Amino acid sequence: MAQSSSTRGAPAPSEAIGALSPRHRILGGFAAFCPIVGLVSARGMATFLIVGALALLLAKPRSLALSPLRSAIVALGSLALLAAASIFWSTAPEISRLQTLQVVGIAIPGLLVIGTCLGIGAKPAAPMGPPWLPFGFAFAACVLLAEQLSDFPLYRLLHLLPAATEVESYVHNKAATALAVLLFPALLTQTGDGTANSGFGGTSRQAALAAFALLAILATPSQSALLAATGGLIVLVAARWREKPVRNAIVYVSIAAAVAAPAIALLLPPDAATSLGWLPYSAAQRVEIWRHVGQTVAEHPLLGIGMDGARHALSIAPGSIRGSLHPHNVFLQVWLELGVIGVAWLVGFLLFVGSLIGRMPVEARPYADAALAAAVLVSSFAWGIWQTWWIATLFVTVALLVAATGSAFGKVGSGGDAAARADAHFSESRSTHQTAG
Repeated sequence: MAQSSSTRGAPAPSEAIGALSPRHRILGGFAAFCPIVGLVSARGMATFLIVGALALLLAKPRSLALSPLRSAIVALGSLALLAAASIFWSTAPEISRLQTLQVVGIAIPGLLVIGTCLGIGAKPAAPMGPPWLPFGFAFAACVLLAEQLSDFPLYRLLHLLPAATEVESYVHNKAATALAVLLFPALLTQTGDGTANSGFGGTSRQAALAAFALLAILATPSQSALLAATGGLIVLVAARWREKPVRNAIVYVSIAAAVAAPAIALLLPPDAATSLGWLPYSAAQRVEIWRHVGQTVAEHPLLGIGMDGARHALSIAPGSIRGSLHPHNVFLQVWLELGVIGVAWLVGFLLFVGSLIGRMPVEARPYADAALAAAVLVSSFAWGIWQTWWIATLFVTVALLVAATGSAFGKVGSGGDAAARADAHFSESRSTHQTAG
C-alpha cells in the first residue's frame, strides 16, 4: 500500500529519539520520573524539582528563556515580598521566616524549569510526546495500585519497616494527589485524532490512561485526589466543547470563593461533629477549622497574622481542631496569614493564570483548564497551600504543560497572529509525534 504524503519521510522512533539533544533527553527523563518520585516520596518532589532545574540549566544555560516569564516573576516576586514583610507583624515570626525562604527556594527552580522548557522548544518526536511522561505516569499509577492492594511492600522497604508493623492506608495520599494533577499534562501528550495507523488513537490512549489513573486513586482513601481527578476530567470534557466559558467559570468562581470565604466560614455551625454528624469525621473537623479561622480573620482582616501563621494559630485552637497544621482551604489560609492584601494578590494571580491559559495553543487549553481545576479543588479541601511538596508539584505540572506545547506558550502574547503561529507550531509538532510514533 502506498504511503500517505503526511507520513512519508517521517523518522522512525529510534532515529528521532537518537537525534534528541541532551536537554531534550534530560527533559524526557524529568517527565518520566516525576510521577514516580511523587509516588516514592511526595516530599521529594521539591528536591527533584531543584535537581531537574540544575540539570537542565547546566546542559545549556543559553536555552533558558526568562523573558516570557517576566510577568510570572513579578507576580511571584510580589508574593515573596509580601510574605517577607509579614514577618514583622507575624504572631510566629520564626515560622513565617522559614516558610518564606522555603517558598522562594521552590519558586526559583520552578521558574528555571519552566523557562528551560520554553527555551528548548519543540522538535519532531520530542520527549514530551510518547512514551516518556505517560510511561512514567502509568508506571507510578501501577505501583500505587499494587501498593494499596498488597500491604505496601515498597513503602515498608523504603522505610525499613518489619512485616509486623501496621501501615496506615493513607500513607500514599500525597502521591495520589500528585498523580491527580499530573494526569492532565500526561493526557495532553497523548492528543490525537483517533485514527492513527496502529488503530489505537489519541482518544483511546487518553481514555485508557485516565481510567487507570482513577482506578489507582480509588484504591487510596484520598477523597481530595479523587475529587481533583474526576473534577478535572469533567472540566476537560466541558472545555473541549466550550473552552473559554469553562476557563472563565473556574477563574471567577475561584475569585468569588476567595473574596467570600471568611463570611461563609462564619455561617458554619460551631460544633460540626454534632450538628453535622452525617459527615465523615475529617470533613466535620474541617468545618470546625474553617469557622475558627473565619473568626480569627475577623480579628486581623487587613494584614493577617503572618506567613504560615495558621500553624501557630491552630496549635492553640480550642477543642479537637487543636494541633491542625493548616486550614485545608487556600482562600481562608491566605486571608488568615496575609489579610486582604494577600487576597488582592490571589485575585490578581488567578486572573493572570487565566490569561496565560488563553495564550496557549488552542488544543492545549482544555488540559491546562483541567489541571487548574484539579489544583483549585485540592487546595480548597485538602493540603496547605505552602507545603513545599505541593508547590513543587504545581510547578512541575506547569512545566510539563509548557514542555508538551514546545516553546509555543512563550511565543504568544502579542496578539492574534502570534496565537495563530503558536497553534500551527503545536499542530505541526503533534502531527509529527503521531506519524513518528
